[in-house]
Amino acid sequence: MYLIAQHHRVFLLFSFIPEIDDEQKVIGALTIAKDLTPLRRSEQALSQREQELRTLVDNLPISVVRYDEQYRRIFFNPSFLKTFSTSAEKIYGSTPKQQWFATNITGAQFTEVLETAKTHRKNSRNPGRVAKFNWFIKLLCVKNRTRIR
Repeated sequence: MYLIAQHHRVFLLFSFIPEIDDEQKVIGALTIAKDLTPLRRSEQALSQREQELRTLVDNLPISVVRYDEQYRRIFFNPSFLKTFSTSAEKIYGSTPKQQWFATNITGAQFTEVLETAKTHRKNSRNPGRVAKFNWFIKLLCVKNRTRIR
């Protein structure tokens, strides 16, 4: 529920607990309200930033792919699909060993690169730095693939 206070929306969460007398009749209610406005504004700002990032990635001229922990493709931009003349239905959830497009490296070799990066990330004292390396490797291999057509 939201209210408008001083020309601004205020998001509130209300909880009502009935107050019951000895005859089990409701004689009142305990009302608790929590202001969710800061949380709601944070969610809206995050959603806007996610949309901006998605728009940027979707319009990049290079292929971008994201893999999960089992090396399944869980995200790819339209440039990837166009470059390799494939569809989202065919590629989503597939691994490099199952479907591979490059000629300069095999799917198995690429999986080894991802495994090495994952191992370094788990063993690193600075996981952010290794994560950046991991993304660099992923983008480098994808960028190299764009040269085959």
